[in-house]
Amino acid sequence: MTVGIVWWQTFVNAVGEDFLSDGRFTPPLTDPLLREEFDAYWIPWCMERTKREIVSLFQSKGLPVAPVNTIEDLLNDPHLQERGFFRELLHPVAGRAAYAGLPFQMRGTPGEVHSPAPTLGQDNAAVYGELGYSTDDLQVLAAAGVV
Repeated sequence: MTVGIVWWQTFVNAVGEDFLSDGRFTPPLTDPLLREEFDAYWIPWCMERTKREIVSLFQSKGLPVAPVNTIEDLLNDPHLQERGFFRELLHPVAGRAAYAGLPFQMRGTPGEVHSPAPTLGQDNAAVYGELGYSTDDLQVLAAAGVV
């Protein structure tokens, strides 16, 4: 039995719907009409459940799945909330906004998001200065509309 067939049987068992036991739906579905017939069952099944419910069901059966999240999904994710992943910072233009924190946490050397995203051109002097441009050079570039 190939790995794909093992995953398929696990998927069929997880979904628990009779239509999946029809051997015609065993992957790969190369016939467009058969794909259409499969979708006629599959799409309503998905629409009756939330993304979290589907992911939770499949992960509980050992299927390697993950959701495709929106920004709102991430902001409301219980795991990220529990970790305190998002930090609210005051941006000078946008106002209060949630900023993504560090992708990992370390006990001995914890990091912190301490400032909001810079405004347009806010760091020009420092960045261009490191590239060898003087304050006078920046004024010329700004007058020409380059920066």
